[in-house]
Amino acid sequence: MNPYHKKAKEIQHYLDRLFAPEDEVLCNVKQQMAANNLPPISISPHVGKLLALLAGLINAERILEIGTLGGYSTIWLARALPDSGSLVSLELDPKNAEIARNNIRMAGLDSKVSIHIGNALDMIDTLSGSFDFIFLDADKPHYPDYLEPMIKLCRHGGIISVDNLIRRGKTVNPSPTDAQAKAIAEFNQRISEHPNLESVVIPTLVGYIGGDLDGLSISRVKK
Repeated sequence: MNPYHKKAKEIQHYLDRLFAPEDEVLCNVKQQMAANNLPPISISPHVGKLLALLAGLINAERILEIGTLGGYSTIWLARALPDSGSLVSLELDPKNAEIARNNIRMAGLDSKVSIHIGNALDMIDTLSGSFDFIFLDADKPHYPDYLEPMIKLCRHGGIISVDNLIRRGKTVNPSPTDAQAKAIAEFNQRISEHPNLESVVIPTLVGYIGGDLDGLSISRVKK
């Protein structure tokens, strides 16, 4: 690990420890993911706290999550909901969904969370009503395809947040052979100029890959 990565990882862990310490439930989620060979690619605790804070600031009562994995981010978001709130999470892999359901049940949030299994781009068109907060952390090459459906589903003044938008700098000058970086660069360009969005991308630190940089977008829907 080079000195930059080491320092970045130290900063990540410092921020997590200070602002978003993981309780027993969240630690157990990570243990269950590891035991079931799920990749350690959940959001950091600090990003989880940020998402929950944003959802709380807009008094979100209905949240859409695209990409459940083991339910780590789901739990952060569901905890921000009022007792009457609900969260819909879309997950392609049935194994991931089952592990996430168990983790969410363990967290005591199963009454608020509904996980739908299938291709999110197909399922998103079947959803009804509007959402206050939408979080996308799914198949990166299709990020541009999610944009308009998310805007359509998000209420005026609601927030859309998307993870993994810097990819260790690969999206700055994406290689023609890197489909993920090209798609994310296109997504970033679109949200930067979309007339119905007011957006920023915040650089984030990713401790699980040695402290490299990534990015999280926050977009307010103006439609």
